[in-house]
Amino acid sequence: MVEAEEMSQRSMDKMAEMTIQLYERLAPKGKPTAREWTVLASFCLLQKIEENWTPVKILSMGTGNRCLSESQLNKRGDIIHDSHAEIIARRSLIRLLYDELRKEGSKAIFEKKDDKYNLKDIYRLGMYISHTPCGDASIFEGPSVEVTLEETEEPEKKKRRVSTDDSTQETTQKRMRGDEPQNWRETGLVRRKPGRGEFTTSMSCSDKIASWSVLGVQGAILSTVMSPLYLSYLVVGDYYHREALDRAINLRVRVEGLPEGYSRRHIRLGHPVVVFQKGKSAATTDAVSSGYAISYMDGGISEVTVAQSGRKMGLTKKNLDSPKHAPSLSKMKLGLMARQAFGCKGETYIEMKRGGVDYRRAKEVLLSSSEFREWNRLPSEHSDFQIKPI
Repeated sequence: MVEAEEMSQRSMDKMAEMTIQLYERLAPKGKPTAREWTVLASFCLLQKIEENWTPVKILSMGTGNRCLSESQLNKRGDIIHDSHAEIIARRSLIRLLYDELRKEGSKAIFEKKDDKYNLKDIYRLGMYISHTPCGDASIFEGPSVEVTLEETEEPEKKKRRVSTDDSTQETTQKRMRGDEPQNWRETGLVRRKPGRGEFTTSMSCSDKIASWSVLGVQGAILSTVMSPLYLSYLVVGDYYHREALDRAINLRVRVEGLPEGYSRRHIRLGHPVVVFQKGKSAATTDAVSSGYAISYMDGGISEVTVAQSGRKMGLTKKNLDSPKHAPSLSKMKLGLMARQAFGCKGETYIEMKRGGVDYRRAKEVLLSSSEFREWNRLPSEHSDFQIKPI
């Protein structure tokens, strides 16, 4: 296990401040109204300055906290399934990395070793989230945090709907222990993101961040040209509970026999003083979560999507199914960027992912461990679409 050095409180605060200031500079489009709230997340580049790992640049950012249910998914790869801020920020980071490789600008923060790009030793990767991640990190003694992330439903209504018989759910997926109402307060379980009376296919943000401590944040496709890009620091705002977060992100990850180049990383945790004023804790009691998601990557490129449909904001009915108008963070668009950036092989998106052989082996090791064995795997047909010029 590899553990990052401690980060000062000043650096934690600066990471939050830089993210919030960048968010505030964005246009109003897609931001919460007066009676709405959202979650904000970012990936930040840190550099050692005067013996402290200090944030120097926000690489990517995302807002949102909604997720499509299984019946809303399609097999074309042209919509965004998971619009939680953490995932939007991560996909924006991947998009940035593709863009950097395409422009060969990656040399600024990466260096090539053994035919793969590696983050230079003078840098570290950090992440800020304005609200504790959904899933295991949100389960601790005190007010229920898991329910606060679910759009507007009251706990009892949610409980009655989720506990209905399987026959009413119209799902092809197996029930997981974490899906059962009697297990909602049990710690250490992997869980799917909450839906509105129907299962989602996406694992919780706690589970996904935990997986990055083994696999890196770069994903399978980038792993063909890049060594694992590991997260060193995680700074969390509202509803921060150190023990629960440490359990969810670090302590339940137990793996052995990883392929060469992969290792388990212990992510350093922290809590900033600064508060995101458009978050849940600062909102009025009758406020609801925003229905939009904003993505941003370094260079000033941003996009707003409708989280309930996974499509770009402002599309006309005529353009809804047009590949040209698919969100930039959709699998289809990211696959096209991968091909343009480094000639990634494979006719389909799933073939591109299969090129990351060691990444897939590392993922199998992780998902074979007792804590992650129930991980929900989306059927391959959802990634079996062609990547072709638009």
